[in-house]
Amino acid sequence: MKVVFWGIRGSGAAVGKEYEEYGGNTSCVSAEWGNHLIIFDAGTGISKLGESLVRRGFTGEIHLFLSHFHLDHICGLPLFGPAFSSKVRIHIYGNTTDPGGLKGCVSRVLSPPYWPVAPDCYGARMVWHDLKPGKQGQAEVMEDKDSTAAWMVKALPSAHPNGGLIYRLEAAGRSVVYGLDCELPEEFWEIYRDFACGADLLIFDAAYSEEEYPKVKGFGHATWQQGVAMARHTGAVRTVFAHHRRERTDKELEALNQIVLGQEPKMCFGKEGMEILLQEA
Repeated sequence: MKVVFWGIRGSGAAVGKEYEEYGGNTSCVSAEWGNHLIIFDAGTGISKLGESLVRRGFTGEIHLFLSHFHLDHICGLPLFGPAFSSKVRIHIYGNTTDPGGLKGCVSRVLSPPYWPVAPDCYGARMVWHDLKPGKQGQAEVMEDKDSTAAWMVKALPSAHPNGGLIYRLEAAGRSVVYGLDCELPEEFWEIYRDFACGADLLIFDAAYSEEEYPKVKGFGHATWQQGVAMARHTGAVRTVFAHHRRERTDKELEALNQIVLGQEPKMCFGKEGMEILLQEA
């Protein structure tokens, strides 16, 4: 399984020389093995993923899991090249209280007058899956048992304003937890720990530091120090911190990265374009 980080910023994209090393696109991570492609979030980074798939002549099915509907996590969808190919089917998953369901929620933002082309006009077949994972601590499970490389994704409600989900992918003998946009209040710590236990790759929201956190408590994000502790408690084999603050420069991120590497060599601050190969068990 190859995991690729296409976007690692939070809240908004960052542009400028001071952001080139770590990258400026917002959240998007892909996991691919065999003929399977799963994507987490559709921030601006998904446009680069789309360009790569178009160059490859990709056809078939894509499974896109949205953590929530804040703009930095969905604004790249209309820039995703495969969405305009009739040879592609895109399954989109998410949880919303919107009366129009998942499709209505996304379409309201990504349609005129806010965007000229609505999802109904995309060439790909769009299949919308409304998730109902219940309360915190209750995960919903999606499975593909029909193929030779079966997979399972669990969705768990996160601690984030307006709601959200964190995901756990299990496939090819490996597990990936996508845990962005999730604060860690005391009552949610054990829930998160149990959900991420033993992950081969933990992708953790490290938007802030412990020093910054008191001013942003309730914003729905965690700290890198919490990420270090959570990785140790879950026994994650490898941990990548993402959802970097838009204002955080390469120099600042690299300084934090060196601190983390000094504590745990298998933890790091993610960079756009980073690839991680998870070997089959």
